[in-house]
Amino acid sequence: MFSLMNKKRTVPIYKAPSYTKATANDFVIAFFNKINLDAADLEVIYYQDEGVYWLRDENTYNIWFHYLDGSYRYKDFSSFDEELKDADEEMLKEHVSKFGIEIPQASSFQQVDTGTYEWTVDKEVRENHLIDGFLTVKYYNDNTVKEIDNRFITYDKVRDVQIKSEQQAYNDLTEGRFTYYSENNNVKTLHITKVEVTYHLDSKGFYQPVYAFHSIVDGLETKILLPGM
Repeated sequence: MFSLMNKKRTVPIYKAPSYTKATANDFVIAFFNKINLDAADLEVIYYQDEGVYWLRDENTYNIWFHYLDGSYRYKDFSSFDEELKDADEEMLKEHVSKFGIEIPQASSFQQVDTGTYEWTVDKEVRENHLIDGFLTVKYYNDNTVKEIDNRFITYDKVRDVQIKSEQQAYNDLTEGRFTYYSENNNVKTLHITKVEVTYHLDSKGFYQPVYAFHSIVDGLETKILLPGM
């Protein structure tokens, strides 16, 4: 059994680079321009939290753009005519740079499957910024990247805040002040293996500190998040 600290901590709150429909449009147009595509005839479907952009040139291209944090998914539909192909990291970096994407220095790189690769960053702090997330790309045998899922987010520090102690957060947990979805919403056994401070993006774009309790609930491994403040 690990011990719980009963002392409050001071940690930063960060803010995601949230977008309006207008600034999201500007981003998507600039994205297509970087790869020499004329975005004058974009077709856009606006939803509450994201925009879906279609560009029908000699080929069809699509971007799903999330307003809350600026993450997006890009697809070149000529991928249906090609096969996935392996590549090395330096070659892939050169290709994604053409899309205006910079790979953070602290990222780790792995091959997920044939032609599918991923970089991940775990809360890298650079002065008053926090970089977190992942970038997945798919490389094809015509030597192009045709799919991108960019969840690399650079958050700006807002201020420092004092959060609950581990013991206080644990007390909230034992009193049932958490959300866990199970059959009949009835938890029979709960075993905690680890607790740490992490972050969770709220509906207003703030990256808030939360306590993550790594747990085994009724025999299933899960992570329970509780507000830090």
